[in-house]
Amino acid sequence: MKYMIIFDVIIAVLGIYLVYSALRMNQMQKISTLLVNQDAIAKCRDKKGFIQSVYKKMAGFGAVSIVFGALGCINDTICDFGRAYNIVSVCVYLIAWFLFSREMRKDREKFF
Repeated sequence: MKYMIIFDVIIAVLGIYLVYSALRMNQMQKISTLLVNQDAIAKCRDKKGFIQSVYKKMAGFGAVSIVFGALGCINDTICDFGRAYNIVSVCVYLIAWFLFSREMRKDREKFF
């Protein structure tokens, strides 16, 4: 049994949760505790501005996670895309994660 499929499923589920949280955060106009803890939420200077700044980035990274996880599952079960695909896809995912983390850090500094 290939155990990498477990990680692919976890990443895909994480992506689904990120997209759901982003859309719900935008709809309810409440900052998700996935991003910031309760104590920090109370210190936010502009909650609506933070939500507008973050939710598209969060949904985008969630979408990247869903695609990465789904393609990883296909790669592990149905057909093998090859070693080059594995290397490139991991690099793309890590770059997306790095960019998302950097933007989140900037937004926290700006709004908190």
